[in-house]
Amino acid sequence: MSSARVKLLEKSDDDVVIVSAIRSALTKSKKGGFKDTRPEEILMHVLKHTYISTKLDPELIEDIIVGNVLPASGGASIARMAALAAGIPVETPISTVNRQCASSLTAVNQIANSIKTGQIDIGIGAGVESMTFSFGPAAIPDGFSELVCETPEAADCLIPMGITSENIATKYNISRETQDTFAALSSQKAAAAQKAKLFESEILPIRVKQKSPDGGEQYVLVDHDDGVRDGVTQESLGKLKPAFKKDGSTTAGNASQVTDGAAAILLARRSVAKKLGLPIMGKFVVAHAVGVPPRIMGVGPAYAIPHLLKKTGLEISDIDFFEVNEAFASQALWSCEKLGLTWNEPGLNGKVNRWGGAIALGHPLGCTGARLITTGLNIAKHSNEKVFVTSIDRKRAREDQEDQEYEEDPDDGEEAVPKRKKKKSKKAASSKSNVALSGQDKQSSGSSTKRQRMPEQFRKVRGRLGLLEKLAKEVPLDVILEIFCYLEPGDLLRLARTSRDLRDILMSKSSESIWRIARETVEHLPPRPDDLNEPQYAHLLFESYCHICRHSGRCETVLWNFRMRACKKCALDTFPPHWDQQYTSAQPLAFRENNILPTESIKRTSHRNQRVGNLEIANRYKAEYEALQTEEDRNAWIDRKRKERQVIDEHARLCGHWHNARLKDRAGVLSDVRRERKEAILNRLEEIGWRDEAEKIMFGPSYYDTFSDHKLVKQSKKLTEHGWRSIKDELVEFLSDRKAERVAAERNRILSARLASIEKAFNNIRSESDLREPFPSLGDIFVDKIFEALIRDTPENEDLNEEFFYLKLLEHLPGIIDEWRPAKIQELVERRLKTCAMLIRSPNVKLAKLIHKVGQVVDFSCDGHFS
Repeated sequence: MSSARVKLLEKSDDDVVIVSAIRSALTKSKKGGFKDTRPEEILMHVLKHTYISTKLDPELIEDIIVGNVLPASGGASIARMAALAAGIPVETPISTVNRQCASSLTAVNQIANSIKTGQIDIGIGAGVESMTFSFGPAAIPDGFSELVCETPEAADCLIPMGITSENIATKYNISRETQDTFAALSSQKAAAAQKAKLFESEILPIRVKQKSPDGGEQYVLVDHDDGVRDGVTQESLGKLKPAFKKDGSTTAGNASQVTDGAAAILLARRSVAKKLGLPIMGKFVVAHAVGVPPRIMGVGPAYAIPHLLKKTGLEISDIDFFEVNEAFASQALWSCEKLGLTWNEPGLNGKVNRWGGAIALGHPLGCTGARLITTGLNIAKHSNEKVFVTSIDRKRAREDQEDQEYEEDPDDGEEAVPKRKKKKSKKAASSKSNVALSGQDKQSSGSSTKRQRMPEQFRKVRGRLGLLEKLAKEVPLDVILEIFCYLEPGDLLRLARTSRDLRDILMSKSSESIWRIARETVEHLPPRPDDLNEPQYAHLLFESYCHICRHSGRCETVLWNFRMRACKKCALDTFPPHWDQQYTSAQPLAFRENNILPTESIKRTSHRNQRVGNLEIANRYKAEYEALQTEEDRNAWIDRKRKERQVIDEHARLCGHWHNARLKDRAGVLSDVRRERKEAILNRLEEIGWRDEAEKIMFGPSYYDTFSDHKLVKQSKKLTEHGWRSIKDELVEFLSDRKAERVAAERNRILSARLASIEKAFNNIRSESDLREPFPSLGDIFVDKIFEALIRDTPENEDLNEEFFYLKLLEHLPGIIDEWRPAKIQELVERRLKTCAMLIRSPNVKLAKLIHKVGQVVDFSCDGHFS
C-alpha cells in the first residue's frame, strides 16, 4: 500500500463524510416505470428517505443543491417543491446547478466544499432528471450570437453528442466491433448484477400512479432499473444501423439510454455525524474538473483522473475500481485506453464499471453523477474495498468531468470513502437550442381557419400547423440535431423552406457547424471553397434548377468555375464565347496574357463543346484592376488572381468528377428502384393471373418491350399498396389490349402457315396431273367451303401441315373439279357470247375472224386458265 493511500485512509474530525446515498430506479423515458411521474415527485421520495433512513432531524439540513440539466419553470422550482413536499423546513435553502451530465457531482462537490470551509455542517447533494417530460426543444433559444460563433471552438459547442462520439471513434481509431463489445459487456454485467439482486440495497422503491393502456390509472411500485437488457451480445448489437452518420459506428446499442431517475447524497462533517450518531458510509476526499475540445466531448476522464491522482499522490494501482460514465462506448473506451485501464474483464469484479454502466442502466442527465456515487458505495461495501473513483463527462459545450474515490474505515466500520474528482468546464455556448421552432407557431397559426379545420393526418409539411412543428415539439432536441447532421446539405436546404422558424435557425451563422457536419457525411465531396458559405455551397451542389431562368426542371449543367447552374440555352445566350472579339477586346491585355479569367465548357451539340466566359466576373475583375494605381500593385493583383484561377480550376475539376459520379450512382440507384418496382408489379399481376401475359410481352419475339417501358412500370419509386391500387386497373386494361393484339397476330400467323401448306400441297398435286384437263386455281381451293372450314375453324393448337392438306386435296379435289368445270365453262361461254355480241355490232369485223376467235375459246392453257 502506497503512503498516499495510507494517508487518504486516515480519519479526521474535519473529514467530509457520506451519511446516506440512495437513488430511485432508473426507468426508460416515455415508456418506463416513471413515464407518468413528474421529476419533483421522484426527487421528493429520495430526499425524504435520505434523512428518515438516518433518523436525522430535517431541521439540521443546512443546504441542498440539486443537479438538473433540463429544468422546467425557470430552474429551482422542481427542487424547492420536492424539498418542501419531503418535509424539509422552508428555512433550508435550496438551489439547482447545471453542469450538464456532471450536474449532481457538482452539487455534491459544492456541498462538500461548504462543509470543508465551515459554512455548513450537514447538506444534501442530489440530482434528478425526467427525460420523459423535459428532454426536448421546450426551452431552446432561437439562435446564437453570430459574433461568438465565428470562434470555431465556440461553434463546435453546437455539435450534437452523437457526432462527437463519431469524432472520437474516427480520431482514435475505435472500431465498431470494439464499441459493440464494450456495450454488450456493460449490459451483461448489469443483467448479472440485477439477477443477483445487488442493486436492491441502493434503490428506493417508489409507488407511483401510472396510466394504463385503456386510459385508466393504477398504482405501481417502481423498484428496479427497467432498461437493463438480458442476452445482449456483440453479434446482436452488430446488426443495428448507425444512428448519427451513414457510415458511422455509434448506434442505439452502444450509446447510453434516455432515462428518468433521481439520487441524493447526504454529507456531514465527521465530528457532527459522530455527535448525532449518524452512520458513516464513506469520505469525500477531493474533486477536479478539466475542459476538453467540444468536438471530442466525452474524453474528459482521460484528462481529469490524472489531475486527481496527482493532487492526492495516488497511482492507478491504488484505486480499487473506477465508475466511469458511459455516455457512448467510444468515449469510455478511449478514456480507459488512455488511462491504461482494463475494461474487458469478465464477471462482476473488474476494474471498470463492475456492475455495468449508463449504456445498460440508463443516463438521466442530472442524476447520473449521484447515481455513480451511490452505486460505487454499494460495490465497495459488497466487495469490502476501500478506494474508488467516479468520473463523468459533461455533454455539449466544453465537457466537464467529475471523479470520486471511496475508502473503507477499518476502525469504525465505515465503508467506501468517496474521493470525487470534478472536471470544470471552460464552457462555451450551450448547444441545446439550435433547432427549436418558435413557441409562437401554435398561436400564430390560429389565424388560418382552413388549416384549423383540416384533419391532422392530412396536414402538409409546410406551414405552422404542419408535421414539422409537431416533430419539433414532440421529438427530443438532441434527436432533432442529430437528424439534421445525418441529412445531406440538400435536405437541409429543403427543410429550411418548410417554415420561417427553421429557415431562421438553419440560415443563421451559428448553425454553420450543422451544415459542415452534414456536408462531411457526403462521400468524396470536395471541401467548401473560401468564396462560398455553407448554404451557398449546398445550394450549388444540390439544387437542380437553372440560376438564370429559374426553371424548376432538373438542370444538371453546373458551371463550377462560375459558381452557378445554367441550362444549355441560358448558358449559350448569357455567356459569350471566350474568343469573342467584343468580349476579349474589352479586357486589359494583362488578363489575356496571364489567363486569369475563369471559363467554362458548354456542350453545344453531341460532338461539339463551346468554351465561354463570364462577363460579370470580367467586369468585376476589370474594376478591381483599374482601381489599383501602381504597376506593382497591379502585378501583385495579377499574380494573386492567377493563383486563384488555378485553385478554382482544380476545385471545379474535383467537383465535376464528384458530380458525374453522383449522377452515375443516382442512375444506378434509380435503375435498381425501377427493377424492384417492375418485379413487385409482376408479383402483383401473378396474384390476379396476368403475369404470364406481361412476361410474353417482355420476352416475346418483338424487339420492343412495351410492358417494361410502360409509364406506370418504369417509374423510379417503390410500389406501395396504395400505388398498386391506383395503377392496377390501367395495367390490366393495357395487358388486355396487348393480349387481344397478340392473339390476333398469332391467329394470322397460323392462318398464313396453313395457307402456305395448302399452296405447297396443291402445287404438288397439280404437277402430277394431266394439264390438258381443266384444273382449278389455288384461289378456287381457298374459297371452297371444305377447305375454308379447315383453315379457319380448326383449333389453332392442331398442326395442319402440308401432308395433311395433300391428303385432303386428293380426297376432295375431284369433287371440287366436277363442280368447278361446268360452272367455269358456262361462265366463259357467257363472257364470250357477250364479247361476240359486241363485235357483231361493229361494221368492220368479218364473221370468219369472229368464228376463229370463238373457236379458240375451247382451248386451255397449260396452267389451267382460259386464254
